[in-house]
Amino acid sequence: MRSNRFAAAMVILVGLVLSVHSCVTPEKKKNVIIEDNIPATVNVSRPLTVSGVNETLPVLFISVADFKKFNGNLIFRFFIDSALDLSLKGWKKPANNTPAIVNFNTSVLSNVKLGADEYLGNLYIKANDVDQIIKKADGKFLTLKFVPFIDTTNVSKGQITYKIILTNQLLRNRRAIPSDSLNMLMDMAFPLDEDTKYMLNPSPPRAEQ
Repeated sequence: MRSNRFAAAMVILVGLVLSVHSCVTPEKKKNVIIEDNIPATVNVSRPLTVSGVNETLPVLFISVADFKKFNGNLIFRFFIDSALDLSLKGWKKPANNTPAIVNFNTSVLSNVKLGADEYLGNLYIKANDVDQIIKKADGKFLTLKFVPFIDTTNVSKGQITYKIILTNQLLRNRRAIPSDSLNMLMDMAFPLDEDTKYMLNPSPPRAEQ
């Protein structure tokens, strides 16, 4: 009698184990299926940061007195300054491994930001344009502003370049004053700008000579 009860208990125990196993196993399979459906790559929207470089480009400026020292064709390369702002350095062509001769200060931040589908290629301006800008500025304006914008033409679409503005604004290096707001007030106080209609042109890629 006792052995019959023992046998019956074993049958019930085996049945329970099989029942639990059948309930758990599909869940494991379900988990495997979910994990297999996770995409290999996920697009995450985040701001562009390159070693702390400021993603918003500042307006650059140089005094007319300094710019008058230059002649000939000028070529410019992008440069990250000590404040991690994206600026420019300029050379007279041909540069021949000489130090840059055109150096800029940074003013207020522009509305141009580094982002996708943009180029940071070399820029240039021809000697005749340099002469015309100096002629327009001489005796009338104190400063040249280089204002960044993104070229939307088919040939250079996406290239970050600069339009050149003559001004009598009392521009200051934005890092040397308490905040950009002071610089903006100074800009409003001296709204004496004139668009030169000139810009820095994208330098097209070329084969090795």
